Amino acid sequence: MKKYPIKLFLFLLIFFTLISLSPLSVSAADYTLTAPLPGMPKTIAKDANPALYLQYFFSFGLYLLSFLAVGIIALGGIMWMLAAGNPGKIDKAKEMIVGALSGLVLLLCSWLILHTIDPTLVKIGAPTLEQYDIEAIPPHEGLGYGLTDPQITSSSIAQGAYADLINRYAQQNGSLPPNLVKAVILTESGGNPNAVSPAGAQGLMQLMPETANDLGVNNSFDPEQNIAGGTKYLGQLYRRYNGNLDNTLAAYNWGMGNFERQCGGNASGCSRLPRETQNYISRVKNTQNKLI
Repeated sequence: MKKYPIKLFLFLLIFFTLISLSPLSVSAADYTLTAPLPGMPKTIAKDANPALYLQYFFSFGLYLLSFLAVGIIALGGIMWMLAAGNPGKIDKAKEMIVGALSGLVLLLCSWLILHTIDPTLVKIGAPTLEQYDIEAIPPHEGLGYGLTDPQITSSSIAQGAYADLINRYAQQNGSLPPNLVKAVILTESGGNPNAVSPAGAQGLMQLMPETANDLGVNNSFDPEQNIAGGTKYLGQLYRRYNGNLDNTLAAYNWGMGNFERQCGGNASGCSRLPRETQNYISRVKNTQNKLI
């Protein structure tokens, strides 16, 4: 027990140091953090070194450990005062204080090293939270499984296991055409409720996890929740673009924020519209026509 405080600080210091100096070079995707750690930027660019995130984590850890050390010193002082001359208790209090002070010295050295590398890494600011914004909903990734599910391809009227769900939620969302919902389901997942795209989109209407959460979907693999959430979002887009199918589908596939920034909310003649999104629009419209 005598050297545990020093060993603990050494272990934590080495742990955070190894993380901060991790020679990672693999590029990561763009990440927007809704609640970043203190001192951490809200967005990490796709071309940034992933070790940057870990370096900020290290900086936060240094401050956390310093508060812990101060607490141990205070506790040791209280124990010393209450020792009432007992040598064993006094020695134990001394060990705690010396261990914590040693840890503080190591932390200070680490802080100085980190400050020398990059002064911004030792600045800590207040964390922020972002309010949900529909324009921030990320793109959907259609998987293009093809017309494989007899439950929703049997006729132009929704039939089978998903019929009531499609018709009910289509009607609840501004009289959204049921066949449009069916066509999106077929293009996105082929009617497979357990489909997962390489980008992480899930379920019948291929909802990204953060999108599903914003839409109130707790389980994207549950057909009713997925159709309810996906139809709600599709209906919002359908009304926003006054029933214009190309604009609605472009925003659903590419993400409304991307679509409006790059194309001004108009898919017609937009040279910046990705080829994937153009193909997606064509597939959905062709599928819908087959269901009529």
